Amino acid sequence: MIGRRFTWCQPNGNAMSRLDRFLLSEDWLLKWKDMKQWGLKRDILDHCPVLLKNEVKNWGPKPFRLFNAWLQHPEFKPKVAELWKTTHIQGWGGYILKQKLKETKSFLKCWSKEKFGELDKKIENCKETIATLDDKGEVFTLSNDELETRRQGTMDLWRILQDKESMLKQKSSFRMLRNYNRGWQSILSLCSKKMNEGDHGWMTMWEDVRKKIYDFVADFQRNGKLVRGSNASFIVLIPKKENPIRIEDYRPISLIGCMYKLISKLLANRLSKVIEGLIGENQSAFIAGRLLVDSVIVANETIDEIKQKKKRCFIFKADFEKAFDKVSWDFLDYMMSHMGFCDIWRKWIKECLSSSTVSVLVNGSATKEFKVSKGLRQGDPLSPFLFLIVAEGLNGIINSAVSKSLFNGVQVGSSNVTISHLQFADDTILFGEANEQNIKAAKSIMRTFELVSGLKINYNKSTLIGINVDTEEINHFACFLHCKPGKLPLMYLGMPVGTSLRRKSTWSTLVAKFERKLTGWNNRFLSMGGRIVCINFVLSSLPVFLMSAYLIPMGVIKRIDSIRRAFLWGGCELPKKIAWVGWEKICKNKKDGRLGIKDLRRFNLALLGKWWSRLTDESVGLWKKILSAKYNREGHNWSNWMREGTQFTKWDIGLGILGAGIQDGGGNYIHGRKARLLTSNEVEEGSKTLNQCWNPIVPNKVCTFAWLLLQDRIPSKANLLKRNVIKDALDARPSVLNGGVSSMFCTTIARRCSPNTHGQQKTKRDGILSGMQSPGHFG
Repeated sequence: MIGRRFTWCQPNGNAMSRLDRFLLSEDWLLKWKDMKQWGLKRDILDHCPVLLKNEVKNWGPKPFRLFNAWLQHPEFKPKVAELWKTTHIQGWGGYILKQKLKETKSFLKCWSKEKFGELDKKIENCKETIATLDDKGEVFTLSNDELETRRQGTMDLWRILQDKESMLKQKSSFRMLRNYNRGWQSILSLCSKKMNEGDHGWMTMWEDVRKKIYDFVADFQRNGKLVRGSNASFIVLIPKKENPIRIEDYRPISLIGCMYKLISKLLANRLSKVIEGLIGENQSAFIAGRLLVDSVIVANETIDEIKQKKKRCFIFKADFEKAFDKVSWDFLDYMMSHMGFCDIWRKWIKECLSSSTVSVLVNGSATKEFKVSKGLRQGDPLSPFLFLIVAEGLNGIINSAVSKSLFNGVQVGSSNVTISHLQFADDTILFGEANEQNIKAAKSIMRTFELVSGLKINYNKSTLIGINVDTEEINHFACFLHCKPGKLPLMYLGMPVGTSLRRKSTWSTLVAKFERKLTGWNNRFLSMGGRIVCINFVLSSLPVFLMSAYLIPMGVIKRIDSIRRAFLWGGCELPKKIAWVGWEKICKNKKDGRLGIKDLRRFNLALLGKWWSRLTDESVGLWKKILSAKYNREGHNWSNWMREGTQFTKWDIGLGILGAGIQDGGGNYIHGRKARLLTSNEVEEGSKTLNQCWNPIVPNKVCTFAWLLLQDRIPSKANLLKRNVIKDALDARPSVLNGGVSSMFCTTIARRCSPNTHGQQKTKRDGILSGMQSPGHFG
């Protein structure tokens, strides 16, 4: 409420309260989105009046946006092609392309108002035309012209509804719309395929625009210059957490213009081909073949080594403050020169950075444009690779300090592989011997990097952890570094490291995620089909990140399965509902006649199986060196070692990532689909019949009910009696009690089969299926 905090007060002024308020429906809020409550001045009454007012603030013009629905209009391509042919502009390639795009934007603004303006009014006109002809057709026979008018009105209405749905979906920040059925879902799936028609529709008009694009790229390659305005971008703020309050709680993302994005993507693709050879193996971000979990594995193995050999070491987890926004362009140019990039390449990169202009989107409207003098824009295809080049400066400083014995890292394994630091973009941790000299060296290294790169470490959020070090001593070191002391386990890149994976407390956060999800769905009325979708696409995806590196204990998997099972059969409601089908049958493929819910244990083993594949196929990486050094696999002859027939399930490496797998007769490791086929049971009788339930045209809830029906797993009277849910039969007819679902849904078949009610289950299932395929048999 605006204007005051309370709406009521006692005459003596000793007590105040907010008693008066408005109660609005959801439909009201959807129609009037800018409603505000104003507390007005109070007169002699003890209540003050409250005014409900709709205030729409004009934040300024909105940036131009091309909608996918425009691309499907039959007039779009001819009109734009004609405009590009008739518009003649003189100048160099970048200027010509910019001016032609500017003319196209002006034309499309007017054209879209004519073709796509006032869609609601057009929808009502079409409905009124159809309704008028329908009313007339109920009394008189419609002429051919009237029938054609109604048919055309229906087609126009359908097209306008599709255009409106596509535009609303593109405008909305939500990827899914509520309350749509399977028919609308198929339409929305078509819209989603068109959300990326090339780069902002380039491919739609490629034959008409490609020559101007080629000229633009060729001129940039020759001159290293971008036309003014072609490198403009909008900044939007993305919340980092729920309920953001401060500016630090947002992440600025740049929406890059289409002209510059062509150049940036081209340069990024070229840079990605050589970046692996330029960046040290301690860095695992943005490089093909290096994964986020690589750093987690190395960190965990290093901590395990420190604990086993009782070394006195520290871990310093550095938190860089707005790392991308503070990069010094001069330092980036120095690093590229040091790495051997030619002058023309450095000129291209410098132009891409210095020509950029930025404006901030506030409630969809852009502020005044301004230039930037440092930093890398998040959203620019070049930025990740350029940041790796900057971060490589820290890698060089640390390696130089280690080689000169100014900083001592941690020795791992029998071959003494030195681990001094790990990097994932700006996420950096240092490993070192816990002594005063090493702490001073670490601070000097980080301070030197701050001065040359422009980046700044936020020591208030950085953490120093001691292993086999007294708490008092580690507190002294943390005070020297101006950071906070911490303890194991450490959360690194979203995963716990330095903890026992057998403890349930290690996985409590994961279990809590499942419970929080169910709390959010507590008031939602979902059918069983809807709950299956939620389990497959939401709940089952929560542990994937952890399962790709760790073998989750069976106790934790059973707890997660119990949450998923309870939600499947009863939602979030209490008391506990009946599980009509066994969980092990549910967690099988739909092709085998089951629900296709993931078996987390087998899925975990399949993900971990990728590590064997990487061990035998990949070139040497830091994580592979660590495993070889710790477990004495010199020469990296993993394939030969596997063929020796060793039971690698007994190979205890602490992590458990190599503690499960499947081998074929030749000792080769197999995973993925082949492993699933080998570990799955034989196809059960009747699975082909159950497989016929899953029809993409039929709504999911109907398919699920049919699947239960064919197995006689619905709450019929007979089934409820078997489970002692009801005490006596409400219908005394034996055919109902013995026949079950056959007698309920297929009465014709039930009469034929009533003398053999104790027959095989297969006969009952075939009878139900025949009834479902022949609607006339029901009733």
